[in-house]
Amino acid sequence: MNRIASSLVLIAVALVFLITAQNYSPNSRAVPVAVALVTLALLALDIASQGEGKLGHALRRALGGVQAVRPGADAEAGEPRKEFAAFLWVVGFAAGTVLVGFYIAIPIYVVGYLRLYARKPLLHAIAIAAVLTGALYLLFAVLLGYGIFEGLLFGGFM
Repeated sequence: MNRIASSLVLIAVALVFLITAQNYSPNSRAVPVAVALVTLALLALDIASQGEGKLGHALRRALGGVQAVRPGADAEAGEPRKEFAAFLWVVGFAAGTVLVGFYIAIPIYVVGYLRLYARKPLLHAIAIAAVLTGALYLLFAVLLGYGIFEGLLFGGFM
């Protein structure tokens, strides 16, 4: 139960957002509903990955990066060098977003991170990046009609 306590709290928070969003106009509730549903789906995966059975093991293996260890069991404090490298990935993504915008920075970051840092197969990394970028484009450009930041190199301004 301790392993999923934080997920259960976050599920409650996401449900509050989902229920509250129902009082908004259809256009205003689109993003809160989408965020709440994605959050609930990810939390369901998190809870399922905590199990001892085949599903839990498969989810930890598929989503766990280089190692599929259970949090708190056999986990050691990360090496400062590896933690700093993970931090640099985030800094690199932020810099890439400022320079070339989200639609270019996201797939570069996702493929780079999954391939080089998490050691995922290249085709999996490309597929995940394509689906993620496509979903963001569908949500923001198509459904919401909202253009997201294009990057300073492509005419965006801050």
